[in-house]
Amino acid sequence: MKYYPDTNEFSLKEFSLDYVSKIKDIFENLDEDNLEVVFNKLARAIESKKTIFTCGNGGSSSIAEHLVCDFVKGSSTDTSIDPKVFPLLNTPVITAIGNDIGYDDIFSYQIEKYAEPDDVLFCVSSSGDSPNIVKAILPFCASSKTSIHNHVFLEGVKAALTADKKFNKGNYKKQPVEGLKAFGRVYAGWAFSQDFYREKLYKKFGFKNAEELLKDWANDHAKNWDANNLLSKLKTWQLNDISKGPIYKNNYIKALKSIRAKTILMPCNQDLYFRTEDNKFEKKFISRSSLRPVDSPFGHCAANPGNDKNFEKQLDKNIKELLN
Repeated sequence: MKYYPDTNEFSLKEFSLDYVSKIKDIFENLDEDNLEVVFNKLARAIESKKTIFTCGNGGSSSIAEHLVCDFVKGSSTDTSIDPKVFPLLNTPVITAIGNDIGYDDIFSYQIEKYAEPDDVLFCVSSSGDSPNIVKAILPFCASSKTSIHNHVFLEGVKAALTADKKFNKGNYKKQPVEGLKAFGRVYAGWAFSQDFYREKLYKKFGFKNAEELLKDWANDHAKNWDANNLLSKLKTWQLNDISKGPIYKNNYIKALKSIRAKTILMPCNQDLYFRTEDNKFEKKFISRSSLRPVDSPFGHCAANPGNDKNFEKQLDKNIKELLN
């Protein structure tokens, strides 16, 4: 773990400027799409009167406890919002569990006792190094670092979008519709495998031929996407690398070795983005990992609900194994 500051050779002014710079950088690089997902889950939990559990270690436990104050006192004062927030941080409880069962179970044991379906667990880990918060992971159709080939593919769809004159280097007044359509058409060739088109599985979606699918993907992107938002998502994808940042300093193998959670790597052998070979490499360095590849002509889209029943079956099986 890397602590901040990591030196005592600085003035107050130097520390303040550096600290503000780091905080500014964090906020500028926040993934708004992921934050929106978290926001929606919390909102649904509050609206449906479900419980929001909070937890964290060390300083993060203070943040997790203060969240209760923010929700219960802050949000509900003079409003109709009525959240149910419960911290898993009772000292006698966590010390008893830690002593008699194991520290890694101080939160999961309580969740097993208290939680009900559709409740939410809000975990805080400032260091990102809390094995009792993240005990298991199951990346499917994904990788911990975007490969060069994957990066090149994304450059291709990016070029298709930005070639539209109306894109105007991102300073458009109206959406560059033709560019968005071109993006969708190119993307469709990569989202599914060669077998998908060879076996004409697009007919399963109601398309008579491949051209109908391409038109549908083109129109979907033109109707439902903002060009700059799409490019931001694409850039986030390209920059994916768990070793980036001050802790691992681009030492990818060191970052992989630091993963202590039980891990099931579940690639689709026909996925054209995230290749099985990438997950095989990851498995070499993640100590508690297993590789469970699945064959599917749907390629990357095998992960979409409803596309491939066998993929869903194997995914459910792996999830249940990690939860038990």
